[in-house]
Amino acid sequence: MNSCSSFSFFLVLLLIITITFAKLSEAACKGPGTYDHWIFFTTPLIAPNGSATDFASALPGTRWPYSGNFYDAPDATAAKALGYDTDLCTYLSADAPQMWQCTGTYIDSFGCSGYLTFSGFFNISAASGVFTVLGGTGDFVGAAGHITDVAKDEGWFLRTLVWKHKLIPLPLPWQQAQVQASRLL
Repeated sequence: MNSCSSFSFFLVLLLIITITFAKLSEAACKGPGTYDHWIFFTTPLIAPNGSATDFASALPGTRWPYSGNFYDAPDATAAKALGYDTDLCTYLSADAPQMWQCTGTYIDSFGCSGYLTFSGFFNISAASGVFTVLGGTGDFVGAAGHITDVAKDEGWFLRTLVWKHKLIPLPLPWQQAQVQASRLL
């Protein structure tokens, strides 16, 4: 192998390594931060008697389920899917403000693996909601933060996840003594 072909071999190898790391970092979990994303809610509402209904006819106890992808832009055909979401909202009151209590889970989202759970309220009158991040699994272990939800165009909602890690408390002194005692046995 002459020096020119050796040099070419190493350039090709360097290019392959660079592309591989670029692809890995593109899909890698970036961890806590602020993430804007779009959800298109298309599922029908389910009345307490099990029949389909709409927002104008919703009664307390009506459910609003959702299960599907969310995107980096409000265009499901051209946008990139950022993860998967399952939500279930229950209508609480027809009185103002018209509130829905919602729980949800993000699954393998934002390049991270695991579940991120949240719960909160959506005010249909104000077309917005705030949800508290309850925790998660996998890359989302120890997650805290909140999600804001704002209705935009017909069916599209802009969500912003502010993801933080909560501090995991150290054992209390009596718990520490138990650990030390168990090591002596």
